Amino acid sequence: MFGWSQNSDKISVLLQKQKYDQAIELLKKEIQNNPGNMFLKTQLANAWAKAGHLKSALELFSQIGEEFSKTGQFTKALSIFKQMERIYPNQLWIDEKIRTLVKAKSLAPAPTAQPDPVPEVVPSRSRAGEDPAEDHTGDHEGGIEISNLDGGFEIEISGGTLRTETPKPQDPLAESPLFKAFSDEEFQAFVLGLESKSFEPGEILFSEGQSGDSLMVLVSGQVRVYVRKPSGEQEQVRIMPEGSFIGEISLLTQKPRTATIVAMSYLEVLELDRAKLIDMSKYHPEIPNILKEAYFARANSAEEERARKA
Repeated sequence: MFGWSQNSDKISVLLQKQKYDQAIELLKKEIQNNPGNMFLKTQLANAWAKAGHLKSALELFSQIGEEFSKTGQFTKALSIFKQMERIYPNQLWIDEKIRTLVKAKSLAPAPTAQPDPVPEVVPSRSRAGEDPAEDHTGDHEGGIEISNLDGGFEIEISGGTLRTETPKPQDPLAESPLFKAFSDEEFQAFVLGLESKSFEPGEILFSEGQSGDSLMVLVSGQVRVYVRKPSGEQEQVRIMPEGSFIGEISLLTQKPRTATIVAMSYLEVLELDRAKLIDMSKYHPEIPNILKEAYFARANSAEEERARKA
């Protein structure tokens, strides 16, 4: 997500009202002030697509996807290319982008576990004509000065500089425990079967009691999870962040949805439906079994049980 600005709410309202041209102009202004904000750019590409400006949308989507690929954000890159496939289907060049991305990720060696980085203290450099051992704590506020660096930050303190690294965010698909049991071939089959969808703030992804035939991966944005109390009222039981899986219980058991899911913000998801799961299971029969083993424990969470008894 991007930081709140005066235009943030206006953009969301305009997109919900399908006033795409107005939303596009506001998004362009926001991007001028935040040129590196990929969320804003994705919103703009989607608005262009919905307004019928397909060439502009595809060009921007392609740039965003390539940038996510370069920075190792596999799931986000896949979602972008899948969005391109959704608005411009049956294009070999888009299909090739997706297959190249998935194959490269499948063939990449699994990352080895690394210990948490230990902050490094580097002796302070003395100023010209000053004793290195002299205390300069009072030279700046609180005796501490923080500098942002690529991949971390640096704190100057009395007697030295503390350097530390910012941990890289986990990729919801590529680094999920679910896929550690998949072979490269199974992983490729699963990922290629995913479809891209988007939701506006407040939009319901699915409701409790509905038949369920798909699971979703939250690529960008968050959702609220509600369950129905005995009184009939809806109670929020949790917020699920970017990278979460939802809907897999109904997909596997063919039982109705156990909760109502509502988008908190603009939301991008990757979805796998039952038809695709059945199809890939013909060639990769372990896939549904792996899904069952990994996520069956979520069928009756403690939060949902408490809300239903309240």
